[in-house]
Parts: sequence; structure tokens; C-alpha cells
Amino acid sequence: MSISTSTFADIFEVVQTVIETHPDVLALDPIADLKAKSTVRIPYTRKPKLNASSAFMTFSKSRKNWIGLLLGELQHFVTGAQADITIMHSSASAKSSTKRAAQTWYEFVRELYDDKIAHRGDISEAQARQLVKLIDLLSASGFKLKGCGSLEFVDENGQVLA
Repeated sequence: MSISTSTFADIFEVVQTVIETHPDVLALDPIADLKAKSTVRIPYTRKPKLNASSAFMTFSKSRKNWIGLLLGELQHFVTGAQADITIMHSSASAKSSTKRAAQTWYEFVRELYDDKIAHRGDISEAQARQLVKLIDLLSASGFKLKGCGSLEFVDENGQVLA
């Protein structure tokens, strides 16, 4: 069984229409969302922990799925364009939660995906800040996300995570 290229074109056209007409609705293609919108806003609910340096975040199922798809895509940025490879193998400002040391952006993305998406853990506000930094870096100097929109996490009070 084969699928014609016109079927993919039709699907892509529908996704583009949804992105343009419903800016708050996220498609199941985070790369397309980031490229099509000036800002992708992810609402979350703060879940403070007593011994944590930053609060954890609770997302709706669709938003968590979108983040999981984004992290899955970012894991593949270590192949392809040299600009993306260079960024993903550069030193990240995020510290590893497992080895308590510096890590590359690729290691950050892989660890975040494994811990938070595959094992269903909560994402902390500190990790979300680092994800925003990575998207900004890829937008400024990368290839696949060059000139894309920014990513913002907004809490239940309307405060943007800074």
C-alpha cells in the first residue's frame, strides 16, 4: 500500500489552515507551529514542591504531547544541518539532573525526554527556561528553526515564565 504525495500535501494544507485561523490551537507538528507563529504559548499550572528550587509544571494532555513531540524532534537535530549539529553539541547552560555536571544541549534534550515524557515525570520551571533558551538559540543560529517564533510558558495567573 502506498500513499500518494497529494495526500501529504492535503494534510499539510489543513495543518497550515488550523495554525493560521486558530493561533491558540497547536498542531501535532511543533516545528510547523514554531515556524508559523511569532510566539507559541504553553499554559501550565504551578505545582510547588517543598524541597525543590523551582516549582513543577502541570500541563494538559495535549500540551504535554506537543512538548513530547518537540523534544522528540530536537533529538534528531544532531544529524542534518551543520548549524543545528554545532548547537546541539555545544555546552548547555542547564545542569544534568543525573550526573550533576555540565552537559550538551543534546544530552539535555535526551534526558528531559527520557525523564519527563517517557517516564511521565513533571517538568520543572528551571527545565522549561532552558528549553526556551535552546529554542531561542536554534532560532538565532540554527538551520531548521532559523527565524522561528519563540516559546513561552504561561502559568494560571497569566505570568510568563522568565
